[in-house]
Amino acid sequence: MGCALAAGVSFSALTLVNRRPVPGLDPLGITALGCLLGGVLLLPVAAATGMGLTPTPAALGALLYLGVAPTALAYLAYFGGLRRTPATAAALAVVLEPLTATLLSALLLDETLTPVGLLGAALLFAAILLEYVRPARR
Repeated sequence: MGCALAAGVSFSALTLVNRRPVPGLDPLGITALGCLLGGVLLLPVAAATGMGLTPTPAALGALLYLGVAPTALAYLAYFGGLRRTPATAAALAVVLEPLTATLLSALLLDETLTPVGLLGAALLFAAILLEYVRPARR
């Protein structure tokens, strides 16, 4: 629970820092550094639990693909859209990532979504809908 909270706070901070261009701070570069640091911090945990990587061409190719396609390209699109989206809507949209994964696992993998989970999903959708429909404040 603590790790999830720390991840949420960290991603919120990343979103706020990269909302507007900061001189000398490239959004993709800072994100890459964060992913690298996170990976390095997880190495001792992976080693202690017996996880390993056999550097075969297929494994390295999959690793390269996962680093470029769903990660780097997604962050490029995210930070590009972030500059044209109201801050509240952007913060709410960030919450849609785990929600989307949860809903896809329920639809595609027959995972069970509890009533509390369904209520949470409905509240998130309602919050985003309200943010986009209400008149803009000056």
